[in-house]
Amino acid sequence: MIFKVAWRNIWRAKVRSFIVIGSIAVGIWAGLLIIGFSFGMNNDIVVSNETVIDEKTGFLFESNNAKSLSKKILKILSMDEASLQSIGKDGRKNIIQKFNVEKMCFST
Repeated sequence: MIFKVAWRNIWRAKVRSFIVIGSIAVGIWAGLLIIGFSFGMNNDIVVSNETVIDEKTGFLFESNNAKSLSKKILKILSMDEASLQSIGKDGRKNIIQKFNVEKMCFST
């Protein structure tokens, strides 16, 4: 009984119903688009060999591989403070050298 009343109420104002259905469809489409972009950006960030040199300017691990990530974390935890500071400084130097304003302007 209640579903019958609800169904009638939905189609009582057809324009309003189509507007709501269209809004929901656009919202779902936009949500899927954003999720796709975020997954794509995440994959690009994880496998970014251009910005991170493994164990020299940072640490790379295989995407969707928990064992690879845990090995890298254990390696980082076992390193001394001076080595970690050196990796951080080397990483900053690498970024400044590869991505300065002049190079970015000429490459685009």
